[in-house]
Amino acid sequence: MAYSAPVTIGQVLSEIGYPVSYYARVAQAVGGMGPGMFLCQILYWTGGKDGQRRGRDPEGWVYKSRSEILEETAMTRTEQETSRRKLRAIGILEEKKAPHPHTYREVLYYRVDMAKLHEVYEAFWTEQDEVEELSPCQHETDLLSVRNVTKEVRNVPPTTETTTETTTEST
Repeated sequence: MAYSAPVTIGQVLSEIGYPVSYYARVAQAVGGMGPGMFLCQILYWTGGKDGQRRGRDPEGWVYKSRSEILEETAMTRTEQETSRRKLRAIGILEEKKAPHPHTYREVLYYRVDMAKLHEVYEAFWTEQDEVEELSPCQHETDLLSVRNVTKEVRNVPPTTETTTETTTEST
């Protein structure tokens, strides 16, 4: 059977695989896209928004290998380690080593402290709201200035000026 190139976007996407989504507001609150992506992926396997525990652990622990996370998120080993370090530092990600149920070799499990995640998220966005109230973003200030200047220019009536100049040249 000969290979034929996909014709529709649906066919292209089905050949690529499954999308990984993350919450941009969570990423901002936890230190960037890397920690946000890693956290959202662990939340997905924990049960996330729909409450279905994909990890099947009643205490919320999830096992994902480095290669599985790479395959699911395209995060390299360094990106994963940096993200994990940031999430542990703010108390959101818990880690433990324990035997894998099928291979019995020691593997790394993850769990999200949901109360701490909520606390960090709320504190971050409360602080952001306070900062925005005190000083608007520079680009917003610049945009307002441009709008005000534009209004002022529109309200100025056109002017015409007639001048005469007399010159004498001596040689």
